[in-house]
Amino acid sequence: MTHFLKTDTVNNFIGFIVSLSESIRKKKLSDPCHESETLTSICSVLDTLFNWIDEIPPIQQAGRFGNYAYRDWYDRLLAQSEALMLNFLPEDLKCSTVELVPYFTDSFGNSIRLDYGTGHEVNFTAWLYCLAKIGLLKEEDYQAVVSRVFINQFLLCDFSIFVVFF
Repeated sequence: MTHFLKTDTVNNFIGFIVSLSESIRKKKLSDPCHESETLTSICSVLDTLFNWIDEIPPIQQAGRFGNYAYRDWYDRLLAQSEALMLNFLPEDLKCSTVELVPYFTDSFGNSIRLDYGTGHEVNFTAWLYCLAKIGLLKEEDYQAVVSRVFINQFLLCDFSIFVVFF
């Protein structure tokens, strides 16, 4: 880990995060911004994940922590995540799913422990970073990445899934 923390990859990843932060500085989430076709597709993927919450009702259970229905939601995520990526990847990048899917699926919590935390958020950021590195997200997209994509992912994980399933 010590070696990895000194690599250009880490510096570039942190630079990506700083660029995202700068893109939204002194702006409201509701401000109009450039939304590329890729951004619209990513938001559509997140909408699909929101819709699954309605399709997979919570299970009546005695436990006070995570609802086991989340596991059904997560199983669907695992089964369909490659297809979700293929919805917006151009033909020449479709082979990227082998790298993209694990970051994406690890962005939405742990179905065994029924939890969600910082590591999952980092995976989501890494997924977006990969999309930027392969040229699907451009710097002019960054404001929308924060105000449309990140916000929807946070709502999905922090509010919807956890209010409904946890």
